[in-house]
Amino acid sequence: MLLETSGRYVHDRAALVSNIYQASSDQCTLNFWYHMRGISLGSLDVVINDTVSISSVWFKEGPRSYNNSWQFASVKIGARTNFQIQFIGERGRSFQGDIGIDDVKLVGCRKKKKVPTATLR
Repeated sequence: MLLETSGRYVHDRAALVSNIYQASSDQCTLNFWYHMRGISLGSLDVVINDTVSISSVWFKEGPRSYNNSWQFASVKIGARTNFQIQFIGERGRSFQGDIGIDDVKLVGCRKKKKVPTATLR
């Protein structure tokens, strides 16, 4: 996802919203790469929306003109049910700031199925 700020207004937002995930394990982690560059950069927020609440789990804001490289982020999601992940980018004061995200992955999130046990008689 790329948040291109040209031709937009201050505090305009763009969101990338996942499908609804039914359940996750307590080891569930969100990994992604992000790039934020510009002297008038807004912010990038990762939000979890579940059956209980909406909460920000990761947040960065600009300016980030000194760093022109992709950065890695890893955010623990933990055990949740019926949740969505939202990446929300917000434009800064001018067109001089862009935000990108890439290679978004959920790691260790699948709940293990209970293995049926047999009793010998």
